[in-house]
Amino acid sequence: MDYFASNIKFLRERNGYKQAELCSIIDFKQSTWSGYESGFSKPNYKDLLKIIEFFEITASELLEIDLANVNLTENLGMAEKGRNVNLKVNRNVNPNSENALKEAIKECQAKDALIAVKDQLLHAKTQLIESLEAQIKLLQNQLDQMKYTIEEKEKNQHTQRKDRKTA
Repeated sequence: MDYFASNIKFLRERNGYKQAELCSIIDFKQSTWSGYESGFSKPNYKDLLKIIEFFEITASELLEIDLANVNLTENLGMAEKGRNVNLKVNRNVNPNSENALKEAIKECQAKDALIAVKDQLLHAKTQLIESLEAQIKLLQNQLDQMKYTIEEKEKNQHTQRKDRKTA
């Protein structure tokens, strides 16, 4: 999440929102959003999805690309011919090289897929932990019941011995 904080601030400002205004739209506390923008806190999965959906951006773009340094410029001479857009990204990507751009897209898609798999694994892990915790509670209850039963039997046996001695 190298660029997360700067990117959400950039996206908010680019879209003309003040923090309070944006927070009321996407249902965040302003203190939470401020923490995200300042880099003092990181979003949970649910909040991250809200942000991605609101700004209509991929997780890779939001987390791994410095959006403030991506320049979209319309080629005004070509505007009537089909509105060509030139994209200048980091020094690593040559916008004129179709292969380089395809590679960058593939890399982002692969990272998005990895993030999705990671999220699925985390969700499965959470479900497994919850299931194991429930099983532990059930076993603890069974153990407590067995202890109670043993204690009751011991009390009964002790009482029977006592009654035999007095009889």
